[in-house]
Amino acid sequence: MKKKLSPGQIVEKFQVDGNDVIFRVMNKNDAKGCLRHINSLIREKAYIAWQKPFTLEQEREWVEDNMKKLKEGDRIAIVVEQGGRMIGNSSVWREPFHAKRHIAHIAIGLNTGRGMGIGFRLMGALERVAVEQLGCTMLQLTVYEPNKPARRLYEKCGFVEFGRLKNGCYHFGNYYDEIFMVKYL
Repeated sequence: MKKKLSPGQIVEKFQVDGNDVIFRVMNKNDAKGCLRHINSLIREKAYIAWQKPFTLEQEREWVEDNMKKLKEGDRIAIVVEQGGRMIGNSSVWREPFHAKRHIAHIAIGLNTGRGMGIGFRLMGALERVAVEQLGCTMLQLTVYEPNKPARRLYEKCGFVEFGRLKNGCYHFGNYYDEIFMVKYL
């Protein structure tokens, strides 16, 4: 495995439409940017697990938990910046149970940059981090059935559906299937 990533460390940098896009490890000062990000997704009614806005205090606690898990070597949160502004974040974390430590879970969310290849590159970066930093050999994620753009992205990245939980999520008044996807590395 490579040397451990540290808070704020750049994982990848590239350009889209003349703007720098940076994937970097979350640091303790990211709570306000993360708060804007998550609350904008909630206002948009994006297909994510959260439906009620977060407070700054809640987001600070979440960032602190990510810093703790990074130090323990179990979770790496990556923020996405474009043109100096946070446009998304993501996480990769491994199972806590010894028999399942080879499995990493992925979650991503982008406010903007959809359809520009940022999500595809982010998934690649998360896969590399899962292998190089967490030592994982399998990736899992879930997606809500109506989120077809995300499903296409995950399939393009090599994920396949392995199960569904019928009506597994309740999203702003509607039930949807939760689709479970896997990629073997």
